[in-house]
Amino acid sequence: MTTEQLFVLVRDAYSSAMWDEGFPTLADLDDMTIDDLDGLLGQLLVLRQTVDRLKGQTETAVARLLGDGGAARVGDVVYRYRPKNSQRVVDPDGLIGWLGADWHHVVPVTRSTALRRGGLKAVCEQRGVEVATVEDTFLEWETGDPAVERIPVDKAPKFLQALNDGETMRKVS
Repeated sequence: MTTEQLFVLVRDAYSSAMWDEGFPTLADLDDMTIDDLDGLLGQLLVLRQTVDRLKGQTETAVARLLGDGGAARVGDVVYRYRPKNSQRVVDPDGLIGWLGADWHHVVPVTRSTALRRGGLKAVCEQRGVEVATVEDTFLEWETGDPAVERIPVDKAPKFLQALNDGETMRKVS
C-alpha cells in the first residue's frame, strides 16, 4: 500500500459517518451490543495499524530528506536524524564468565536480551577496567533503520535551537 493510499484510508476513517455525530462517549458505548463493539474494535485496530504504518513511512521519508546526521527546524519543532542503534552481545559465554558472581548486576533475569548499562559500569569500576574495553570485547553495535527525533525547540540542544524556521543543517552530532 502506498503512502497516498494510507493517507486516504486514514482520512476516510476519520470522516466516516460513524464520527459525524462526534466522538463516541462511554454512554454511547454502553448502548452498543457486543457485535457493535466488536465491529468498532476491528475498525479501530485497522485505523491504528494504518496510522502506525503511515507514521513510520513519514519518519523514514523525513530521515531520508535530512540525511545522516542532519536536522531541520519546522516552526516550534526540530527534527534530528538519529538511527536506531542497539548493542548485541557477541560472546555471551565470555561475558558471563568475565562477570562471574556479579552477573546479576548486569543481566536482568526478566529481559535476557538486554544489559543493565549502570550495572556493567559499576562492575567495571569495581574491577578497575574501562567500560569501553568490556564493550569492545563482548558487545557490538548494530545500526538500525533511519529514524528521526521530533523535539520541541525549547528542549532541543542549543545549536539546534539556533536554527531558523525552515532551515536545515547537515552532519550534526
